[in-house]
Amino acid sequence: MLKERGFKKRYALGVIIIVMIWIIYMIPRWVFPVEYSIYKKTALNDSANIYIVQSDAGATTAFGYHYYLIDNKTSDNNFISHLDDYTPFLKTRDANALRKVDNGQIYLNITGDIYYFSSPAQYRIQSNLYRIGINLVARP
Repeated sequence: MLKERGFKKRYALGVIIIVMIWIIYMIPRWVFPVEYSIYKKTALNDSANIYIVQSDAGATTAFGYHYYLIDNKTSDNNFISHLDDYTPFLKTRDANALRKVDNGQIYLNITGDIYYFSSPAQYRIQSNLYRIGINLVARP
């Protein structure tokens, strides 16, 4: 009887454990969704824009701001609906970090926390990758 072919309970237990882990992972995303909206859009040059996206996780948290470089042919609705496909070059709580854009350079002046920063910032147009220099001044 022990060598009979058939359904083994340990396989069912393995599937149940995997499903439970996935549900535990997804519960915060279902219960506490983060809303994103375009806060500001600034032209970098004739081929790219800087998008500042405001993230709102609820009434008890401060807004977060994510800074993206995106091809200027991308519409606002297309950008916000595919936000997970893009990587920001800056994450901070400072809404006014962008001071100016001059000669293809980005000038940032940040007061407060920086959660993520990547320099040089990059954006892609078709198969070409463009890099933009960033001048950063940060204070606590």
